[in-house]
Amino acid sequence: MKKFLFAVVALSLIVACGENTAVDSSKNGVVVEKKNVYDLGADIYNEAAEKLRNVKSESEIEALENEFQDALDALENSKEMAEYVTCVRSGDTVALKKYDASRKRLEDAAAAYSSALLDAYMQCGK
Repeated sequence: MKKFLFAVVALSLIVACGENTAVDSSKNGVVVEKKNVYDLGADIYNEAAEKLRNVKSESEIEALENEFQDALDALENSKEMAEYVTCVRSGDTVALKKYDASRKRLEDAAAAYSSALLDAYMQCGK
């Protein structure tokens, strides 16, 4: 019985920490890539940076900042974040390695966002 219970728990961890896989959407037959928390975070930063490049006033920057913060808050409470936390808590270093490339992408996106934010404030301050 203990072996069976252990197998079920191990299988649950493997599923939760599994690789990014393509998911077939049954509605349209479209294949969509499942993203992890770092990929989603990078998308949020990149989208915000792109929007910041087109602002005309400080009030627009503030509105984008609020939208950006709401998106990050939603990500923090997402299913993908829960999956990541499960992997971290499990201590499964093999499963956590899949996040390495995404982590670099997030760091680059955050740097681009910071640069775009500084540029936007400089442009609006002229």
